[in-house]
Amino acid sequence: MSDKLWDGRLIYRFWENTGLSGVLRQYVRDYDISCVWSLLPDTQEAPYHRVFRQFWLNPDGAKCYRVKVFLDNGASAGQGCGRKRGEWLNQIISTNPALLCEPKLLPQKFPNIPGFRFDYVQA
Repeated sequence: MSDKLWDGRLIYRFWENTGLSGVLRQYVRDYDISCVWSLLPDTQEAPYHRVFRQFWLNPDGAKCYRVKVFLDNGASAGQGCGRKRGEWLNQIISTNPALLCEPKLLPQKFPNIPGFRFDYVQA
């Protein structure tokens, strides 16, 4: 996403300007989705979350959250975040998927994912 196209535009900007946020917005409307979770990274090297910036700014009533991954010492988990967010989702889906509709009840720690904690912020 941080690579450049032939005309010099960053790939994530291309997708942002192409209207990918609108596709997500329409999907959320069509299926009456009330809570949207972003497991996408948002770093200089991997600005995937930014592609949907317009949706995050105006989600049409849907609640939107991001999952952030930290080491137990409080430092960002860095490049291992994607895999850990996948493990987080697996834990939620396999134990209590209803928690995805109630982020205030989600735990920060999981016994099956030692050494990491998870924070939830509005997207």
